[in-house]
Amino acid sequence: MGVALPAGSSAVVAAPAGWIVGPLGVAAIVTHDPADAMELSDVTMVLKAGRVVAYGAFDRIAGGDFGDWPAQFVAAGVAG
Repeated sequence: MGVALPAGSSAVVAAPAGWIVGPLGVAAIVTHDPADAMELSDVTMVLKAGRVVAYGAFDRIAGGDFGDWPAQFVAAGVAG
């Protein structure tokens, strides 16, 4: 399964627990809404300009464990 995002875009990829899709047993939701990722996932990946800048539990990303930019990106989406 592949996902293409426009160059320079940012997104959150969320992997909900218990979802089994495809032969690899992996499911992903691609969203530009960090609030969706917070509610639906166990593992969250934040992309910036097509590169992974954070991967882990949403609360760790929001807490700044992966740097300021991912934390600010998810906080802005959750706040609204």
